Amino acid sequence: MKRHLRMRPRLCLTLAYATVLAFSFATGADAKPKAPEENTAATPVSLTKQAKINMEQAESIALKAVPGKVRRIELETDDGVLIYEIIICQGRIKKEVRVDANSGNVLEIDKKLGKCDD
Repeated sequence: MKRHLRMRPRLCLTLAYATVLAFSFATGADAKPKAPEENTAATPVSLTKQAKINMEQAESIALKAVPGKVRRIELETDDGVLIYEIIICQGRIKKEVRVDANSGNVLEIDKKLGKCDD
C-alpha cells in the first residue's frame, strides 16, 4: 500500500504535464509570434510611417496629372510597392491615379472607372 501512495504524486505530475502540453498545442502557445513585417494586413499607421511622401503631397501630384476633385485617397501596398490610390472626378468621369509613396512618381492613370455620382 505504501508503494501505491508513492506512485500518486508521480501520476499527478505526469497528468499535469500532459495537460499543459495539450493546452499549448491546442492554443498554439508554443508557436513563435509573427514579427510586424510578417503580418499580412499592415495597419494604416505603420504604412504611413513607411511612406516618404505624405497624403497631401500625393494628392497634389495626382491633381497635376489629372485635374479634378479628389473623392478618395488610400495608402496600400501592391506587389510590395507602397502606393497611394487616388480617385478623382473630372467632370462626370471617374479616374484613378496611382502614386508611388516613396518616389512620388505617377505609376498609372486608370480612366475606365465609370461615372462620378454628383
